Amino acid sequence: MRPFACVLLSFLLSLATVSLWAADDADANLPRGAELVGVAHAEGADQPLDQQMKGELDSLVPRLRQLPTDSPILIEAHFPAQKGRGKEDRIKKAYALAEQAQQYLSSRHNLRFEYYISVWENGGASSADRPKVRFSTYPLDFFDN
Repeated sequence: MRPFACVLLSFLLSLATVSLWAADDADANLPRGAELVGVAHAEGADQPLDQQMKGELDSLVPRLRQLPTDSPILIEAHFPAQKGRGKEDRIKKAYALAEQAQQYLSSRHNLRFEYYISVWENGGASSADRPKVRFSTYPLDFFDN
């Protein structure tokens, strides 16, 4: 019975870890009426729009195609801190990554929405931190002044 308890405890701890990681990406702090579409991750920071991220962007396409064509889409990119690089450099890289993701979806999948580009600060960096792009949809009048 003891080995079973160890396996069960190990499973529950891994489940809690995955849940915390998913909550970090989902960020339940979206404004009222906004909805998370999904998050795409890069394999590493050298080439942020790599094959892994393109694959994850491709997997978001069916969900994006379900949205009304006049839906405002917020694309937020996060770029992890790197040794010897300041916050300004990280912000520039994150913004460029968000633009590249938008261009990829527009050219590869012909997805035409009203896109808004932003930088996503992801709190404390960890060694597992890597570039990522988060997509959220907002109510039609959210970005109107």
